[in-house]
Amino acid sequence: GGCVWYVMTSPMTDAATRDFFAKESFFGIDEKDIVFFQQGTLPCLSTEGNVLMEAKGKVASAPDGNGGIYRALEESGSLADMKKRRIRYVHASSVDNALVLPCDPIFIGCCVEAGADCGAKVCPKACASEAVGVICK
Repeated sequence: GGCVWYVMTSPMTDAATRDFFAKESFFGIDEKDIVFFQQGTLPCLSTEGNVLMEAKGKVASAPDGNGGIYRALEESGSLADMKKRRIRYVHASSVDNALVLPCDPIFIGCCVEAGADCGAKVCPKACASEAVGVICK
């Protein structure tokens, strides 16, 4: 089989993302193999810890970040969909990573062959202060 693409959006980006995929004819992928699901949101706080307001009587909120994927997959029914489709391997990547190859067959194959529970491709930081993610043992 091929790859099913689960695309996490936020309430703020969902409609525009779906419209973009449709405009691009789902990039040649069968529409049934693209599943959109929304991440949650959290209230916005100032650096002093005060709740920020979007409007009078309405607390400002923002997407709950990459870590929200786990709850969102469960709550959206996407995990159940994966089980129904008998999906055995998941390749997750962030939209921030312009270098990622979605559904990378070589990387996934290496992880499967090694019997890894998970895998991560990384490159070294250019310097200690570079504002990129860090993976630790």
